[in-house]
Amino acid sequence: MKKISGILIALAILTLLIVPVNASDVKYKIKSTIYDTTDSSLDTGNFYWDADSFSGFWYAIKPGLSSELLYFNNTVNSSSTFKLGDTVEEGDLYYISKPQIKKTKIGGSDDGSTFIVDDVDLKKYYLLGFFGSSYVAMPEDPSDLSAGCKPDKIAKILVQYNSDNKKQMFSGEEWELADGWSLVVQQVDVEGDKVWVQLNRNGEEVDSDVISGKADLTKPERTYLYKDGDDNPVFYCYVDSIFRGTDADFVVFKYAYLISDITTINTGDTYGAFEVDGFEVPALMDGTDYAGSGSGTVLNTGDDAIVMSTDKDITLNPDEMIDFYSGMYLKTEDTKGSTLKMSLWKTCTITPGENVTEVKYKIRSNIYDTTDSSLNSGNFFWDANSFPGFWYAIKPGLSSELLYFNNTINSSSTFQLDDTVEEGDLYYVSKPQIKKTKIGGSDDGSTFIVDDVDLKKYYLLGFFGSSYVAMPEDPSDLSAGCKPDKIAKILVQYKSDNKKQMFSGEEWELADGWSLVVQQVDVEGDKVWVQLNRNGEEVDSDVISGNADLTKPERTYLYKDGDDNPVFYCYVDSIFRGTDADFVVFKYAYLISDVTTINTGDTYGAFEVDGFEVPALMDGTDYAGSGSGTVLNTGDDAIVMSTDKDITLNPDEMIDLYSGMYLKTEDTKGSTLKMSLWKTCTMAVSDAVPDKSPEDEVVVVDLAEEDEDDKGTDSESSGTDKGDTSSDSDDEEPGVESSVGAPGFELVFGVLGLFCAVLVRRN
Repeated sequence: MKKISGILIALAILTLLIVPVNASDVKYKIKSTIYDTTDSSLDTGNFYWDADSFSGFWYAIKPGLSSELLYFNNTVNSSSTFKLGDTVEEGDLYYISKPQIKKTKIGGSDDGSTFIVDDVDLKKYYLLGFFGSSYVAMPEDPSDLSAGCKPDKIAKILVQYNSDNKKQMFSGEEWELADGWSLVVQQVDVEGDKVWVQLNRNGEEVDSDVISGKADLTKPERTYLYKDGDDNPVFYCYVDSIFRGTDADFVVFKYAYLISDITTINTGDTYGAFEVDGFEVPALMDGTDYAGSGSGTVLNTGDDAIVMSTDKDITLNPDEMIDFYSGMYLKTEDTKGSTLKMSLWKTCTITPGENVTEVKYKIRSNIYDTTDSSLNSGNFFWDANSFPGFWYAIKPGLSSELLYFNNTINSSSTFQLDDTVEEGDLYYVSKPQIKKTKIGGSDDGSTFIVDDVDLKKYYLLGFFGSSYVAMPEDPSDLSAGCKPDKIAKILVQYKSDNKKQMFSGEEWELADGWSLVVQQVDVEGDKVWVQLNRNGEEVDSDVISGNADLTKPERTYLYKDGDDNPVFYCYVDSIFRGTDADFVVFKYAYLISDVTTINTGDTYGAFEVDGFEVPALMDGTDYAGSGSGTVLNTGDDAIVMSTDKDITLNPDEMIDLYSGMYLKTEDTKGSTLKMSLWKTCTMAVSDAVPDKSPEDEVVVVDLAEEDEDDKGTDSESSGTDKGDTSSDSDDEEPGVESSVGAPGFELVFGVLGLFCAVLVRRN
């Protein structure tokens, strides 16, 4: 009885300690265009990334607003570009965010030039991005929005209902809003045209009022507003209708709006690598025209803006990650001489919720904008430089994908709004790139031949954003090219510092049903007998030597398919033969999925496969990456698809392509065309926990493909953290469509078992 009592007491104590364990945060990365001094079109002097060249910055599609720039003041050599090894001196790298004015949802519902409620104009608000997240800036004079705003006073929008969102509430019902705020419908009056509402925070009354819902009143007269001590609108909602019944009364609200507590930014505050200089655009940026439409997206001296600059020198050394703030960082590539290649990155974090198995997020390209004088006429394409949803290998700067518009409408002009891209004139092209394998890079030989297969290099390509390997034309001679119609996913790829230790008899579960078994180590301790299984059935076995006198290829186990394509291999790093136990250490493990065959005539969403050679019309196209490999030449091996229907570029449309990829046209007028390429990416929570992708391969679409090379790139910024700046958006911006969670109690129950075992033993 004492034993049982002890166990029950232990259970009771641990029950109080149990806290649900959520899955790890889901992270994904966004890359800017690449600053590349080998690009002849790169302007000299000062340089900046904006929301067009970096989709990690906030951008409102309607009506084309942005606010953020990372601005390099080139005091090193104003008549040249930045070079590798240059030092951007303290104060010469700026972060700027200039608020933009835009109609509110409730303001857009009314034809009046103002929307005055209790001396506050709700017609418009000032929006800005702050390290990628959208905020509202408080108005200078809430009754007169033309007076400007206070960029040092910002808040998040917690609730914002648009025209088709409604909230029906019965008398006595409480509406939980956000951040402790709630609205209570106290009563409907006997005539059924007024409602008494009470606004609470954390259960305490903050405000109450009686609002009319009479149809003959104006919208402002039917709007409930709660404002703070400075007359900033904190919460409002509009009474759409009131129902007074015999048994029940209810009210329908629209255009609900709520902001967070206001964050004050002070001169001298630090945000990671930046220190706040002030709140007016400096003269050196006067006239800078950045992403967006109209005069609002031009910097003028003295404009209201958040202005920060770096408080330390930054040297642009090769192969470095320079942390800024809130997951944003600068990445320089491993180049030589004076060649500088750098890009701006943002690691975005989604905190898992509960009982959801996947998350979705969106990636946006640069914007095709016919009002941009620098836009070239004729044909046009997005590549991995202008669209971070395409695959890109940082080392050595490889990419393969293009969405290519053949302009047969007017080759001497740009595409215009309402133009029709005829069937066959929109191409998806992916040209494989050759690159050293991890095992090939570990060896100085010009080849790495195992069983007549050269493992020195492989052909990589992107396929709608995800990375694949293309099978070699001749596995023994990689110079013979590849078969872009035969592709496979890399399921396992170990780099130099990844090792797998296995004891005799142990089975290593690889992926997709594949496993490797160490059957035995020989008596001399220099050979190992391995068996490769799939779904529990033997596929192959071999004896591999680990003798230090042998070459790396001689110490490599390879399993190839019937066409001699390498399916799995690993290298025997060392063997230990002991008196009681034997083990083997493997390195450079590599495994691919089953090979997918792409056939001419196959359809992929809006595309049909034309063939596997670059067509003549794209000859000489130089796209994202380094060297001759990222130039399209007629007849090059490539996957080539084109659309099988006409596509009309109407305003405000989403044109689905394939695999979550789509074109988005903006709601412009006249002949002005603004369009962008998007990718909706879906990630399972279970796939998001391990970080598996090589740092030199950027596959932002599918983080399940990442491998261990990418560990360590997510660093925390130093300095004062001024509130939540995780990536998000309003309903017209790229954003997270769902949050995820996976509560777990495994650790708790493990501890519980140990605790109970100890009690039983002691009793």
